Amino acid sequence: MNLKKGVTMSVMLVAVSLMSVLASTAIIYGTSSINMANKAKYESILDIVQENTNLYFEREEVYPVCMENGREVLVGTATLDKDFKNEILANGDTQEFLNVLDIKKLKIPSIELGNIQFNKDNNISVDEQLKTKDVFLISQESGNVYYMAGFKFKGKRIHSNTK
Repeated sequence: MNLKKGVTMSVMLVAVSLMSVLASTAIIYGTSSINMANKAKYESILDIVQENTNLYFEREEVYPVCMENGREVLVGTATLDKDFKNEILANGDTQEFLNVLDIKKLKIPSIELGNIQFNKDNNISVDEQLKTKDVFLISQESGNVYYMAGFKFKGKRIHSNTK
């Protein structure tokens, strides 16, 4: 009697197929979990900035906006992309300009986004920051805070937590 010991090719093929299905499922769920965690972090940052902006306004009776050469730094809503404009309108903000928020005035040490850089003369230099969109914007009419760069989630860029 001649018995061969070992694994047949068909058993090996089934095992490899099953392992690849399990691995791809794990990758899909892992990527989804990472995206959800990043979205939660982004929403948390927006909530912190919004809450601290509201507290600043209650205390100072003005919003903490950037000033350059004695004038408020503004961003025209006409210069924003279509989806961002639609989000602003959906939040009830109809003004033509949004102010650039001076995040340093809020004194939130844990926020890394939107920190306006100062030049050597200690003047605010927002031109480069506006090009990268790494600024928070505020609507003077509603107090809604937006992050200009936004956060991409499920194919859509989100700029605020306002529903």
